[in-house]
Amino acid sequence: MGSGYVGRILHVDLDKRKTEVEEKEDAFYRTCLGGRGIGYPYLIKEVPPGIDPFSSRNVLVLATGVMTGAPLAASCRFSAIGKSPLTETAGESEAAGFFGPELKMAGFDAIVFRGKAESPVYLWVTDGKTGPPGGPRGRRCHPGRHGKPENPGGPDRGKLLELGLEWVDELL
Repeated sequence: MGSGYVGRILHVDLDKRKTEVEEKEDAFYRTCLGGRGIGYPYLIKEVPPGIDPFSSRNVLVLATGVMTGAPLAASCRFSAIGKSPLTETAGESEAAGFFGPELKMAGFDAIVFRGKAESPVYLWVTDGKTGPPGGPRGRRCHPGRHGKPENPGGPDRGKLLELGLEWVDELL
């Protein structure tokens, strides 16, 4: 796929703790440009009107754009798409950092999360492969350099509370 996309979308079912890979054709990426364009079709198709944003029937899509991971300045963005708990409507947010390029280098253009895990879990994605979501909360996921545990990067509950996010415990 020479269009700036990998052509693969990872689907994660948190209820069943299973993953599935969907192969996409060029036509999908031509009609659904960018991270938002990839995420909204899943939200519109799969989330019924009027459901609670914290329902297990809501989806959360983390999607990269066509330029994500390119050797250019500001090509490190990704989108998060889902039903907003603040507005109870469709919403998306953009972020920058290592996640977008790393997701693309791991072999996926997007991750579509469905369901709700009984307890907090993590998802390990590398080299186009992934395992079922698992692991206890607070456990460090991978060894860092020199064999010492390293925090894989994630939201800091204290910082989120300081920002006044009332629904922080639902996020973590």
